[in-house]
Amino acid sequence: MVIIVTVLLMPKEKVSNEPIIIEDTFNEYPLTAWHDTDKKGDVVKIKYRVYHSDTFIEVVNDEGKVVHTQPFQRSPWDDGRARDFTYSWTLYYTQDYGDEIPPGEYEIRVCHKYSRNVDLSTRITI
Repeated sequence: MVIIVTVLLMPKEKVSNEPIIIEDTFNEYPLTAWHDTDKKGDVVKIKYRVYHSDTFIEVVNDEGKVVHTQPFQRSPWDDGRARDFTYSWTLYYTQDYGDEIPPGEYEIRVCHKYSRNVDLSTRITI
C-alpha cells in the first residue's frame, strides 16, 4: 500500500492596511494617513495632494519638534494641475532617516517651499 501526500504551497496574499479612500471625502480634504507595514517594519502611509511647487511632508511630535521631513519635494503637473502622491514614513531605524519613532501623537503637515507654509495637516496616533 502506497500513500501519497501532496502539499500545495500557495503564496500568502499580501494583506494591506490601506483604507478605502472615498474620492469625494479625499477631494474635500486631500490628506489622509494610515498605519501599514513594509518588508522591514512599521510605516505610516500618507496620501496627499500637491498644489504648489516644492511641496513636502513634515511630521511634528506632541512637543512641537520636527521628527521627520520628507527627503524630496514634489510639484504639480507642468500645466499646473494638482497631483496626488502616497509617501511611506518609516517608523523603524534606518541609516538614511534615523531613529525609530516612539509611540505618541504626531501632526503630519503638507508644506510648500518652507515649513511655515502649511497647506494641510492631520494628526495620527502611533
